[in-house]
Amino acid sequence: MSPTGPTAAAAGAAAPKPSAASATAVAPTAPPAVASATGIPTAVPESASSPWAPAARKAAGEGRISLPGVLNDTPGRMNALRWLTIVMSFVFALGGALALYSTANATTRADTNADQVVRIQGIYSDILRADSDATNAFLVAGLENPAQRADYEAAMARVTSAISTAASTQPSDADALALLNGAIQRYAADVESARAYNRQGMPVGSQYLKQASASLRATALPLLDNLRVANADRTTGEFAVARTSLPFHIIGLATLLAFAGVGVWLAKRTHRYLNTGLTAAAAAVLAAYLLATGVLMSASSTLGEAERTTFRETTALASIRSAAFDIRANESLGLIARGQAAPYEARVQARIKEITTAIDLALRPAQSTSIKKAATDYFQAHAAIRSLDDKGAWDQAVSEATTTSQAAGRTFAALDTATSTPLADAQAKLSQQTLAPRTSLLIAALAVLVGGIAASGLTARGIAKRLEEYR
Repeated sequence: MSPTGPTAAAAGAAAPKPSAASATAVAPTAPPAVASATGIPTAVPESASSPWAPAARKAAGEGRISLPGVLNDTPGRMNALRWLTIVMSFVFALGGALALYSTANATTRADTNADQVVRIQGIYSDILRADSDATNAFLVAGLENPAQRADYEAAMARVTSAISTAASTQPSDADALALLNGAIQRYAADVESARAYNRQGMPVGSQYLKQASASLRATALPLLDNLRVANADRTTGEFAVARTSLPFHIIGLATLLAFAGVGVWLAKRTHRYLNTGLTAAAAAVLAAYLLATGVLMSASSTLGEAERTTFRETTALASIRSAAFDIRANESLGLIARGQAAPYEARVQARIKEITTAIDLALRPAQSTSIKKAATDYFQAHAAIRSLDDKGAWDQAVSEATTTSQAAGRTFAALDTATSTPLADAQAKLSQQTLAPRTSLLIAALAVLVGGIAASGLTARGIAKRLEEYR
């Protein structure tokens, strides 16, 4: 039964007939009509979020992903990848070569700092040697032994020369070395005053000598200890830098991965498994990378051996010599003190412990055997001198301490000889080991530079050929 009356008229008014113009403008994808409450189909209004909205239809027509113009098609992407491989080739060439060059320079700096450590310990040893000569000569009234005086002057000359060399070699040590030089000059002046009074047989000379030795241990030796520690830390740091290869590996592996990714993309897109230019470029980079990796591994092994054994052995031998001269000086100071040797003997015992520890922990068995015997013989001779003095036989103790033919003189000379030659050998070996990898590292850096530059040309040519074929 159809609706009649006002209701039908209202329904008719609510759904006017479409005009001819609107009928022709309806597209096949027009929004669907739905039934209204009255049962007459009604068009759904278009909203901004509707899939039938004009903006949505426009986006659907242009594609789902919007890329920069050069990447919208395969040739554009291929060209972008070509530039990527060129850039990565140059990154490998420059970054890899720079990393290897930096490692080579680190070996030079490690050698310089290791030399500075040995030089500082040489100053330490020579100044204590001079003090040992001065104090031992003071036990004899009048003019001292000419050979002993010559040894004192030679040691002081080496100290002055070494301070000048150390300041020019390591500018960061210059201020501390200037203070050290001043302390050494004051010490030398006090020793000369003590000698002058001693030649005249005046007891005041012993006070000047005690003052000189006390000043030396209060100012010069702490400065030398600080310099030694600072330069040892620098040496260890440079060894660590020279043994680090992580930056080079990051650059090399990133370059190889980039080449592999581009190669896979090209194979899928062009249906050719190998691109001659890209493959040759990857081979050049891989060859340079493997060569440099082998050089870095060899350098790390050599430098590790130098740091763990030779550097440790060198510093231990220098410390043993310094401690031995300090024992000799305190031995004489204890005799000069006449019954008040306890403070000096305490220093002697501390040095004996230091020498024993260094021999046991830092030296190779072949070296430690001879040095340990020489040290033990001297320690026994010193104990005999101290026993004589403690018993009141001061003159006999002085004779034992100052006569080179007696046990103390002979055993101390043997200890000096047992440590001097191994120290010189260890220092030469340390320098040789530290600098040995430098040449091979520089050659590897050159190979990486050439390989990376060659790879840039090869990959550019290889991808360009594919690009021409695709177009």
